[in-house]
Amino acid sequence: MSRLDYRRKKQRELERQERGETGWRGFVKRHLGLLVLAVIVVLVSAAALIAALNPDFGGALFGQNGTELYLDENTIFEMPITAGEKTVITSMGDTAVFCTREKIMALSGGGRTEWEIPLRLSNPLVSVAGDYILAADRGGKDIYLIHRGSILLQTTSAYNIINASVASDGKFVVISDEPYYKGLVTVRDAAGSEVFIWHSGSFYVIDAVLGSDTNKLALAVINTSLPSGEDAGGSFSGGVLQFNIYETEPFQTHTFAGSLITNVFRAGNGFLAVTDTECVGIAADGALSWTYSLNGKNLNKISKSDNLAVLALEDTGGRKSIAVLDNNGKERCMIENAPNLSYVSSDADRVAYNNGNNITVCDSAGKELYSIQTAKSFTELLLFDGGRRAAALGASSLDILEIK
Repeated sequence: MSRLDYRRKKQRELERQERGETGWRGFVKRHLGLLVLAVIVVLVSAAALIAALNPDFGGALFGQNGTELYLDENTIFEMPITAGEKTVITSMGDTAVFCTREKIMALSGGGRTEWEIPLRLSNPLVSVAGDYILAADRGGKDIYLIHRGSILLQTTSAYNIINASVASDGKFVVISDEPYYKGLVTVRDAAGSEVFIWHSGSFYVIDAVLGSDTNKLALAVINTSLPSGEDAGGSFSGGVLQFNIYETEPFQTHTFAGSLITNVFRAGNGFLAVTDTECVGIAADGALSWTYSLNGKNLNKISKSDNLAVLALEDTGGRKSIAVLDNNGKERCMIENAPNLSYVSSDADRVAYNNGNNITVCDSAGKELYSIQTAKSFTELLLFDGGRRAAALGASSLDILEIK
């Protein structure tokens, strides 16, 4: 290389140094594209590793199920829903079951979709017991019996459905509006075979449940017939009829004069009847076991779990309170002054209720365990997974919250 060429080379190197094209800055400029690609590969690999170790996080991160993770202190998962859509939520152990007019799905405590089934229900009602889910169309005729995420039986009712519920062995009871009667009650097994049928001539049947002994059936009925000797004013009375499903007539009848019955639930080995004036425990053999008076308060809402019944009450002055009962009718606690109460829920030994937008979780003795501050206004909230999670329904989303 001549002296002139050497000087030119050194001059070019000095010019590149002045422009920042040498050293590590020059290397970055020359290889920027490769460096960006390497960073992307590292980030994607890290995210894939996290998703593999934690599927719930991965499902939220990558937008599985068409959702995004809502970054809030207690919100694990958020699913957008159509405003005003008819939506039903219930629980099955450590999963939340979510049903709309077009689908039913189970979500894990972390928001992962365990399974999803398309269906068509104009007004969905959902009942859960054991590993079985019954989804039916209230006011319609369609019935779906679901077992462990698969449709076990798809059938129809002969008449429009008033109410329905399922038992832990897959038997299910349906109340329908048979013409010329005040209610048709049928029980079918998990294969769809009819094992019980009863035509009500004088009682409107509004609720029905099979007991823990699934051969025992309790019906909540309203009698609107006039008592003998009374005039056209009429009167209402509620009652419970108990059947052995392989017999045609009730083995026990209880009438609650002057009361309107609203619900009948499984409660331990027996049943719980709820009227507008009292709650009544009924043993499996038909005997009345206890009575809990509402003391003139209005019952606005009730949540029944395996062990507890939670009653949202309101007195004549508009003051709201919550009574927590066990299956023996013992009052575990009374939570006074619960304003703006729009929902109550119970699971395991925990109770949840709202005070405005805030969510309070307490034990069955009323001791506060946790309080969630939230800007959202939930219309319904359901504890599940032993009270460690909550499915909350808002105007435009279904959220899963962590309860610490």
